[in-house]
Amino acid sequence: MLFAPPSSPRLPWPSRSCWSPAASGRSISPRIAAAIDGEDRAVLLASVARDARLDRKYVLLITLSAAIATLGLLQDSPAVVIGAMLVSPLLGPIMGIGFGLATIDSGLIRRSLTTLAAGVGVAVLVAVLIIWLSPIQDVTGEIRARTQPTLLDLGVAVVSGIAGVYAILRQLSGVMVGVAIATALVPPLSTIAFGLATWRPELALGAALLFLTNTLAIAIAATIVARINRFGPSLTPQHTIFQVTGIVVTLGLLSTPLALSLNNIAAEVRARS
Repeated sequence: MLFAPPSSPRLPWPSRSCWSPAASGRSISPRIAAAIDGEDRAVLLASVARDARLDRKYVLLITLSAAIATLGLLQDSPAVVIGAMLVSPLLGPIMGIGFGLATIDSGLIRRSLTTLAAGVGVAVLVAVLIIWLSPIQDVTGEIRARTQPTLLDLGVAVVSGIAGVYAILRQLSGVMVGVAIATALVPPLSTIAFGLATWRPELALGAALLFLTNTLAIAIAATIVARINRFGPSLTPQHTIFQVTGIVVTLGLLSTPLALSLNNIAAEVRARS
């Protein structure tokens, strides 16, 4: 008679947590952590590049945004103008410029500039057509408010740009709504179109300065925050010096006319009081 050998007791298979570095008392090596961070940065850069593409959706949104903004300016309606800010897709290519400068990615910079330029052209063209067709061509309060940018507007744009990049890094879509409202991008373009369509060049120039201020400030803020978060880790100290020099020069050039405008407004307020 054959006897089967006694079977050895079945041991429980270790759970996944037993193999984790925390359970074994080991920490993740810096090299592995850096690789994970690198993957996250690559995903974020891909998302930024996707939002900076020039496609039919972008053209449709900028067309609708420009139409809403122009009608809101002509009606002197702040609520309608705010609605145009929420529809505008211009933050995408501006963030693309900022991240492209942070990583010295010429392809991303070139693609974002093309998208931004196309959006500006479409917005101004749509606004000019609406203003030509409109029987109301008076300078409303909403229009005049976008023709005298000051250093305060530069500060708002820089802080809003920082908030926008933080929202991208943390994937906080709700924050981007506030950034879009704080940094008016399409209403100044509609104001430029109003100045061109009604032959008021001083209005067009003031609105152009506001749009340029908001655009450059957001891009600069995106560049700074992206570099702080180690985007472009392979850049040399020469690249960093180039970036810092460009940022300082750009802010200096912007600050001069904005400071003069702020002093003029302050002088007018003191004279009235």
